[in-house]
Amino acid sequence: MRRYRFGIPALLIAVLYAAVVGAFGVIALVTGDSAPVVRIVFREDFDEPDDEAWGLIVGLILVGCVQGWALWQILRGRVTGQGEPAPRDRAVRWLRVTLYLWVGLNLVQLLPIRLPWWTDAVDGLILLALAPLFFRVLNRAPRVLRITALVAGLITGISWVGTVVADEIDAHVAEEVFEFAGASGIPWPLWLVLTLVAQARDGRWGRTTIWAGAVRTASPYVLTPWLFALGSSYSLLIVSAVVGPLLIVWQARSAHDLASPPARLPSARPVPVRAPARWWPLAAAAVALPLLPALPALVRGRPVWLGPEGPIEYVLSSGPQTAMLWAAVNVFVGAGGLAVLVLVAVVRRTRRLVRTTTAALALAAASGVAHVTATEVAGYTFDPMFSLTLTGEAGVSPLWSSAAFAASAILLRLLYGGPPRRTRLHLATAAIAPVGGLLFLPVGDQWRGGTTAQEDCFRGARSTFLCQVRTTDVLTSVKHDPDRYVLAYGERLCGVYTRNDPHELARVQRTDGVRVADLEYTLADICPRAAAIVTAAAAEEEREMLALEAAERRKCREAPRHRPPIEPVQVVAQREPMFTDYGQLMAYEEEIAEHDPYDGALPFESERVGVGPGQLNIYVHPDITLCVTTASYLRRPPIETKGWDHVVEFGHQTVSGEIAIADAMGGTPLPNLAARGAGHYRIRVHYDLVPGKGDDWGAQRLLIMSYPGRSEKVVVHR
Repeated sequence: MRRYRFGIPALLIAVLYAAVVGAFGVIALVTGDSAPVVRIVFREDFDEPDDEAWGLIVGLILVGCVQGWALWQILRGRVTGQGEPAPRDRAVRWLRVTLYLWVGLNLVQLLPIRLPWWTDAVDGLILLALAPLFFRVLNRAPRVLRITALVAGLITGISWVGTVVADEIDAHVAEEVFEFAGASGIPWPLWLVLTLVAQARDGRWGRTTIWAGAVRTASPYVLTPWLFALGSSYSLLIVSAVVGPLLIVWQARSAHDLASPPARLPSARPVPVRAPARWWPLAAAAVALPLLPALPALVRGRPVWLGPEGPIEYVLSSGPQTAMLWAAVNVFVGAGGLAVLVLVAVVRRTRRLVRTTTAALALAAASGVAHVTATEVAGYTFDPMFSLTLTGEAGVSPLWSSAAFAASAILLRLLYGGPPRRTRLHLATAAIAPVGGLLFLPVGDQWRGGTTAQEDCFRGARSTFLCQVRTTDVLTSVKHDPDRYVLAYGERLCGVYTRNDPHELARVQRTDGVRVADLEYTLADICPRAAAIVTAAAAEEEREMLALEAAERRKCREAPRHRPPIEPVQVVAQREPMFTDYGQLMAYEEEIAEHDPYDGALPFESERVGVGPGQLNIYVHPDITLCVTTASYLRRPPIETKGWDHVVEFGHQTVSGEIAIADAMGGTPLPNLAARGAGHYRIRVHYDLVPGKGDDWGAQRLLIMSYPGRSEKVVVHR
């Protein structure tokens, strides 16, 4: 039986912790109050679930047991009194000390207390020390692996420390530089993975140490995206509470095992046996097959395997690291990267490499089929920029890629996979597969024809009538039928619509539940009579719109003209009516403005005007025709109030030399009112509402004057 340096105290602490969690869990099951057990396990307070509370409490009890096991692994120390002690050197001692410091810091960070900002920087400093120490200690690993891990660890530590310090001193530019240097967090898992690989090859670390680090490293990429996709917040918290301590377990066990007797003595690695070379055309075909689907994408300059808006992308888009990892895999496969793996397997011909490559090809083939199947079921819309279509309109279907990957895997397995092992399962599969395949073959005289899918309509590849049927509920009885049946049914309805027999229309409505007289827009693409009516209605609507626009222009032409009382620099009466989205005209200069133009904080100085530094707002009715005239003067013009409902004057400063008033939501601005360029001006706004007759709302008149003046006083003249 193994003995550990602090085995008994660690066991007592672990059992006590699990017992406390279990006791509070039982109390929660009895009383319904889960707050204490949630607080202990998560170390934070969360809202209690509305239902299934018992399932959450049972899960928390199990999590408490796992966390107790983690405490036992962390606190028990090294193995004592069994076997030869591990050899000691300076690098090993410093590595153990640094790992224990890291464990202590992480345990303190788990406590529900607020820590100073520099503790985050200490994490990065510890990693900066661990990277070269692991490089020294893991001297049995390949040099390329050790150097890559060293560089990834140093990049992670430098980016980590720099980002924390720059954020604390508000050096935002430096913070962005350090974040960019961190490459979106990719070097950190890279260092961890390479370190785990080197530990597994070394022989001084046990399986529990390696597996704890491996599970902790893989969980953000395997478990978390699926939990996000399922939308289960408490499941995500429970998984985090289970997986989170595994990093500390790996750190502590890595330090323990360095001082314990070796878990296993390193032995000479067996020389891999190479399969004999086979007929080279078949090997070349296995290499070329994964490259063939990638050629069209490479020619177009868009090497993407599976595009966006699919199930895989949806699952992996929960975090930036998983999204970037999927993007890299997507481009790698889309650019023909699997052909490189097959080429390496063909050249090396070792059984392990052949099996790994075959598994990668099979996984890629299955992913392509799952992508297309789930996309069709979920109703995703394919983006034509990517090679996603099943009809070949925008690129190569993922199904073709899957077929190429599967064929390459079969060839590779047959050539270099060794002699096949025939079992009863293989014989049964070989007998059933041909018969099962025949079940999916359609009988020739019962072929129903192609069917336009809903997403095809968004690519403009089908008739308007078919797309009306597929994307609406106008003809639900044939919505999912093949195209030729839908077209035949539409032609029959066209005949009913053209004859316009009331008895026939009533019969079709009674039998088919369709009001044929209302289907002119649906049938217009295949029915001449419906097309003529739709064209006539569109022409009539166009005439009404032109008449309305002419009437609006006539209102502005018939409005009283402004006669300048003194000689102006410029007077411009807009020839076309002006319209606003929300009834607000604005002039805004960002350099001196104190308010955001859209936050509504600009104070009202009168019924029609809001004024602020670098900003002026003029408020009108958004739905009534607006006729605008602008006039700029070099001296103060006489005040005109006759014929106006509202006259207000205020000061405005421009530093750009331009007072350009326009609709607040964009559009062509009015002529510049700054006659002398940058400086102070007085703006005088005249407003009048000319009532219309009957249902006509009339028109709004707006006269805007400007002249040089330094006063900022707001004066309402009328």
